[in-house]
Amino acid sequence: MHLFFICFNKVIFLDEIKYYIFETSVTKEEVIQDFIEQVKNSPQFEHVIDENLITLEEGYQIYSFISGVVVDQDYLVVQDARTRPGKVDIDYALSSKDFLLNGLNRELKKNEVLKILDLKVFNPKEPEEAEKNFLNGLLDKAETSICARHNLIRTDKKNALDIAPIGAFRECKREYYLEKRFIIHYRIQSKKKDEISIYSAITKTFIELHFKESKEYIDYLKRYKHPIVYIPQELRKYYYTIGFQTYLKTLEELKFISEAELLTKIKKNIQYKDYPKYKDYLYQGIFYFKRRAFLSDFEIEDTADKRYLLFQYYLTFPYQADSGYHLADYASMGLLENNDWPTRIKFLITSHRLGNLYAKKSLYEHYLHPRFYNDYFLRRYS
Repeated sequence: MHLFFICFNKVIFLDEIKYYIFETSVTKEEVIQDFIEQVKNSPQFEHVIDENLITLEEGYQIYSFISGVVVDQDYLVVQDARTRPGKVDIDYALSSKDFLLNGLNRELKKNEVLKILDLKVFNPKEPEEAEKNFLNGLLDKAETSICARHNLIRTDKKNALDIAPIGAFRECKREYYLEKRFIIHYRIQSKKKDEISIYSAITKTFIELHFKESKEYIDYLKRYKHPIVYIPQELRKYYYTIGFQTYLKTLEELKFISEAELLTKIKKNIQYKDYPKYKDYLYQGIFYFKRRAFLSDFEIEDTADKRYLLFQYYLTFPYQADSGYHLADYASMGLLENNDWPTRIKFLITSHRLGNLYAKKSLYEHYLHPRFYNDYFLRRYS
């Protein structure tokens, strides 16, 4: 291991950096075979595959873990026209959000390496972005701590706070984990760009799976490309999978019944949860007829797939009381596309409106804190 200096935004990191590569045993041939089987078993794609048009690219996805401690950091508080200088110790840790969402674990078998300069990394800007997010998170935590220490009401325009630029860290630890990945390019003559799929050699699953779409799937997307509610782009694959399955099933039924008749049946019988057709009716109401009111009855499945959990929470927000609360919790861990305070509060407010008492408690505690103090909202959520 080696110690060295990195100058980043005028901050000096003096630390020991470690690199780890997870062990894998997947071969190129196995990846190609898995790709072919996945495509042939999916109704979303055409099933004719020319193996000569497959190109495989090997490389790594890098994930960052950064923690650090700053001691005696200077700051200045301006409160009631008085200035008070002070010093504060700050510690903060940042983990790559995609590491958890992709189902990885640092306890998996891995090998430490001295350098990664010779490796092909598919996301080379990740460490730099992680450092930016780390510094922002560190300063955000410092501001919250200082406001609490001095009971500094930051929502009062007469008050102010300045945290001096960070010069150096007492200690800083950075670890980078590399996941072996295969990028599959499939050349389609009618398209200018390849269809690209991404395979994780660690979880042995396709993070992205793309091929020439079937006629049925193209017809489905023409009508249902826009989800019933907002779903982040990276989670829409779950929506389309359920939606397309429901679409195909519904088309079979519509050979013998009209859409209007089917919708009438659904509305009349959706209350009977012990009816074998209940789930079919529910999914048809949501994914085929796009009736948002049915989202309040969508049953959220507990699963180890964090992305699928997030998809379910987005799908049922704002129709189930717990969904916004869980999304706010994920945002507090930095796992959403947007994790800022206004986003978290938006989720909590909706969750509270639907009756979640934990969301109400979180809102009260948020507006009680000097940094976010608001007397009106305190009375509202007391």
